[in-house]
Amino acid sequence: MFKKSMICVIAATSIVGCTPEEDAAQTPTAVMFATKAGFDQTRILGTDTVSIQTSTPRKRGIATWSEVVSGSSCVADSAEISVSFVTPAQVMLPVIKGQPSPLTISCTNGAQSGAIRKQPILIESNESGNSVFTQDSIVAGVIVGAIRAADERREARRNDAWRYVEGAIGVSVE
Repeated sequence: MFKKSMICVIAATSIVGCTPEEDAAQTPTAVMFATKAGFDQTRILGTDTVSIQTSTPRKRGIATWSEVVSGSSCVADSAEISVSFVTPAQVMLPVIKGQPSPLTISCTNGAQSGAIRKQPILIESNESGNSVFTQDSIVAGVIVGAIRAADERREARRNDAWRYVEGAIGVSVE
């Protein structure tokens, strides 16, 4: 009985000893954005955490794929915010009241570089759903409604909640 137990302990120790340790470069770092001078801090409604990684395209024959590349130096930049990080990263980006400018993420890894531009995404609209149509005047209602809706959309753009991205982001460096 003792002999069987000892063999199991040795086998279990060997298996644990053989498992590769997690590479520290693969562990995503967490980073927070910084706002730029002149940005109204009251526009920040919260934050989103976004996974960002870099990859490089590979090809063999007719097969193509992307290979994840760690250690790329990146900068995410818009008119409102900026953040520098090394991939892979968990980047905290703001949810902003009023439509922000597009976000450009530029990365370099040695001689390789790449960039991606993300348009902000509307996540919550403060537009009213009121209709101005009446049975008496459909045409007048359409015209007045279109003008009012355009004005409301312009006003809502200043008050709506926007985020820079949804989900993970991959930047191709070539």
